[in-house]
Amino acid sequence: HYVKLHETGVKVDCGSSQCALSKAHRHTARNCGCPRTYQEIQRIQNLYRTRCPACESAAWKIVERESGRQY
Repeated sequence: HYVKLHETGVKVDCGSSQCALSKAHRHTARNCGCPRTYQEIQRIQNLYRTRCPACESAAWKIVERESGRQY
């Protein structure tokens, strides 16, 4: 689970000869048909949350106490 935070504004050249916006683009005709899409660096946030070992141990003790099982 990742969420895009924001666009950085930093655009990257993909280096593909099949991309109309790349410096490596090989066609000179205006209507060559190559895609015109920018690749932009984005800030991404990981949504996975994990507990520290002490909190994890305390949580399992509560589960064990309430259920009567040992994990």
